[in-house]
Amino acid sequence: MADVSEAPARVGGPPLKGTPFAITLKGWRSQLRWAMTQREDDPARVWLEIISIDERSKGALQQPHDVEEQEELRKFREKLETSIASLTEDLGDDNVAPLYSWLDLVRQRRTLMARIEEAAAAVEQARAMRLPDGARKPRTEEEASEQLVRAQGQVDQWKGATPPAPPPEVARVWEQKGGEALVETMPRDAMAVGKRGDEARRILVRAAGRPPGKHPWARSRLELITVPVTGAAGVLVALFAMATWSDSPATARLLVAVAVSCLAAFGALIACGVIARRHEREEIAAALDWVWHARMYEERTHLAELEAGWLRALVDAHRARKSFDAKAGTGGQLREFEQWRPDLVDMMQEVARDIEGTEGTT
Repeated sequence: MADVSEAPARVGGPPLKGTPFAITLKGWRSQLRWAMTQREDDPARVWLEIISIDERSKGALQQPHDVEEQEELRKFREKLETSIASLTEDLGDDNVAPLYSWLDLVRQRRTLMARIEEAAAAVEQARAMRLPDGARKPRTEEEASEQLVRAQGQVDQWKGATPPAPPPEVARVWEQKGGEALVETMPRDAMAVGKRGDEARRILVRAAGRPPGKHPWARSRLELITVPVTGAAGVLVALFAMATWSDSPATARLLVAVAVSCLAAFGALIACGVIARRHEREEIAAALDWVWHARMYEERTHLAELEAGWLRALVDAHRARKSFDAKAGTGGQLREFEQWRPDLVDMMQEVARDIEGTEGTT
């Protein structure tokens, strides 16, 4: 019997980019010829080798080829199918059936392990988006279960702390001031954002029924008329009082009182305008804080839910794999196969991986 190390190198997967298909096909032919020379010594290993070639060549059928390459591949597949039928007949169903069962069990377990790896990687990715310095990726079902409990608690906390959605007039302020461009300028500390958001909603109570930043006095027609009129009236009356002081002091004193009143009213109106504009700036800032509070907490809630969802999937995947290993008809049978032919364990894994690779191309 030829030593396994003497076998031709296994040419993996469908033709790789940059590798001429003719070289790949030549490798499969060489591998098939070598395998068939070993059929008397170790038919089980030869069967696995040929199944591997079969799966990889099936994957090649899904790839684009010119007419000549397609014809060569068709001829090779015909010869390969004949070899498989001949080898299966020589082995007999009693010998082939366990190999099929073993391969199926290996594929099932690899699928379960792939789900665990996928869920664990997704947990790590979701956690990195939410907390760059978050806890390490869970490696066992127990760790995943513990982290799931904490993650679900965080989801509940974020949901409870998320403020009501801002009304349309408040949301419009956010869009008018830059929309998505504002995100980079807003604070990231959750507690600070929460405090500012709560204060913002108290400030915007006074703007109920009107858009924030649109004070009814500032720039209104009444302001534009009364401010200059009272100011001008105060100055004119004061000038008239000065002109009549020598002729009629009593009248002049009365006019002075009127002028002072007009100028006081002018000052009060100016102060009202300043206060109104300050209120507008406060309302605009409050509108931005409210929208950012709602957006940030909603985003954190979504990320926490995403992490909790993947942790739940990870726990389920661990339990499915544990259940698979515990069953006498699956995990137990798989262990029996491994004990039966420990020398074929690695090769069975390779064949299962070949099948997975070709399934991904179809």
